[in-house]
Amino acid sequence: MISTGIDIVKIDRIHKMCLQYHSDWWFRHIGSKQEWDYAHTKKKYSESLAGFFAAKESYIKAVSEHIKKPALQDIEIFHSPEGRPYISSNRSDLISNHLQVSISHEQEYAIAIVLFFIH
Repeated sequence: MISTGIDIVKIDRIHKMCLQYHSDWWFRHIGSKQEWDYAHTKKKYSESLAGFFAAKESYIKAVSEHIKKPALQDIEIFHSPEGRPYISSNRSDLISNHLQVSISHEQEYAIAIVLFFIH
């Protein structure tokens, strides 16, 4: 069985939050310093942050039917040496090796999809 989650985010929305609240907003409500630092290695950092946000929301949608709904801060987006995104979690009940994530962004939007494989 496969459970899916998908989310789309307007990049400008994330950009405005970053300009208004800086990293405090991200660290308190959304994600990690590692994600923030990774995004800021990119010319258009808001695209990466919007993609991370969309991936986290997609993950929550994919897994929350099967386990207690995680918080955004329970989920962290990393990249393999080849550049593929993957999800890790600080919760032991969030099994990250049974899922796939894809993130994309184009002009105004970032989108992510998560496939959660249930055995």
